[in-house]
Amino acid sequence: MKFMGNKVPDSEENANRCLCPTCPTYKKSQLSGTLFCGRGKAQQKPIQTGCLCPNCPVWKQYSLDSMYYCAMGKSEEL
Repeated sequence: MKFMGNKVPDSEENANRCLCPTCPTYKKSQLSGTLFCGRGKAQQKPIQTGCLCPNCPVWKQYSLDSMYYCAMGKSEEL
């Protein structure tokens, strides 16, 4: 049985608290969208240049333990 991560609800509240748009990887890769931990990975492959996930209020609230959801996908699938 594969361990699945915690589910992050795809809500407007979570999207508004998400730090993705301020992340170095987000900016360097010119990504769009937010809340990759709840919505899934970015359509384009990000250039991983630093990750703010551990500082994010959404990451903390849902006790996540991974980083680079923009590259890896939804937390519940990891």
